Amino acid sequence: MRPVDLAVVGGGVLGLAIAHRAAREGLAVAVFERDALGAAASWAAAGMLCAAAEADKPGPFFDLLRSAARRYGDWVAEVEADGGLAVDYVRCGTWVVARTQKEAARVEDRIRWQTAAGVRLERIEVAEARRLEPLLAEDLVATWLYPDDHQVDNRRLVRALAAAAARVGARLLASAAVERVELGEDVALHLPDRRVTARRIVVATGAWPLRGLPRPLPVRPVRGQLLAVERVPPALHRIVVGSAGYLVPRPDGRVLLGTTVEEAGYRLGVTPTGLATILRGALSLAPALADAPVVETWSGLRPGSPDGRPILGPDPSDPRVFYAAGAFRNGILLAPLVAELGATWAAERPVPLDLEPFRIERFASGSTP
Repeated sequence: MRPVDLAVVGGGVLGLAIAHRAAREGLAVAVFERDALGAAASWAAAGMLCAAAEADKPGPFFDLLRSAARRYGDWVAEVEADGGLAVDYVRCGTWVVARTQKEAARVEDRIRWQTAAGVRLERIEVAEARRLEPLLAEDLVATWLYPDDHQVDNRRLVRALAAAAARVGARLLASAAVERVELGEDVALHLPDRRVTARRIVVATGAWPLRGLPRPLPVRPVRGQLLAVERVPPALHRIVVGSAGYLVPRPDGRVLLGTTVEEAGYRLGVTPTGLATILRGALSLAPALADAPVVETWSGLRPGSPDGRPILGPDPSDPRVFYAAGAFRNGILLAPLVAELGATWAAERPVPLDLEPFRIERFASGSTP
């Protein structure tokens, strides 16, 4: 294989997003994925694009999520145009609900700083919320509507991204595990059957480490289980988020129920305990789903970092290495922004965002989760 301008190790949503945008820039790009493209955390996600629900306080992480969310509509249009595949991107809004006064007080604390930051939201009386969304539980004590939240079918997204990246010239290699990298005069990728060289490399390996980097990549797998049911009348129109779980109505007629957060190593699998936890939380939000047929169960491994924030930006010891790692459960949301940052860096232009809070050197050398 000829040398490339950019090697992307990892064919999930972040790796594919960077590859697509970099190939659009005219760079020779190759993506190396150990499994099938988009088959890990990107495939297992729920596709919620709810920036306000993911940050516990104001600051750079919250700003990063909101910046990514603002880019989503234009980015999806670009991916669909280049790849020729629909993504199922829906501006649906989110209900945030509380079942106790203690939960409501915690939400109100969060709302104070979010409102100050310019987030659009509205407190809706429970009776009115149930009129708009009859599946909501009767015993809720408070409901809030975030009208600007949206969702995407993450499985359709990775397929569309792969098609878009290939159509603009990126080379996509599935079942191509990179065993290690070698940072010499060139960046060398060692695979079982070949050696490939590149000018630069993006590390987007999800929950898996990669040998040969300037420093250990501090990521770990965090298992999440989900299930899907067939929608029951009346339809659920918006995402619902509570302290015990979430519901995501899909355009295809399913409702996704999630999720667990488990330190289970690299063990995939759906467990009775996990499903019971999900169902208990989901039915506390929408009891009418108790009789909905279960159509799918699955699990995935999210890439966690020690502080829960993504690892983004070039390595301080070797600026030919760019990290797009540790996104935990925000990889789908961050994709349009990370695509822009990674492609700009690959084209050797100044990155248009201060990545200091997310750079890998915030962790001590050799740190582990």
